[in-house]
Amino acid sequence: MLPVKSNIGALAPGLGFQATTEAGIVASHVVWDSAPVTLTANHALHAAAQDATKSSSIREAEEFLREALAEGPMDVAQVEGRASEASISKATLRRARTRLNVATFKDGYQGTWRMKLPTEEQQQ
Repeated sequence: MLPVKSNIGALAPGLGFQATTEAGIVASHVVWDSAPVTLTANHALHAAAQDATKSSSIREAEEFLREALAEGPMDVAQVEGRASEASISKATLRRARTRLNVATFKDGYQGTWRMKLPTEEQQQ
């Protein structure tokens, strides 16, 4: 719980808590944290909004990779170029590659680096 506004003095620190249940008890109860929360409500809301934006960006990058690699392996540079054109950053693309288990491999001794989607067996 974080204070948002105070007309009569400085903002008090926030209060941390967890809603928990115990074995054999039907209803949940609140366990208060002993340390005060120093984060402001604005910072908490901003952080939550950033997390939502990041997750939607990663989902967009995952969809991009699935479509780009649907026909088979592609050069990494080509995929990164198309991702850049689609306003997907390299960091977001890297996180999406990790989440999808996209494999990178070198095409021969002096070949280019390529990437491909995992097979169905590899996904399981």
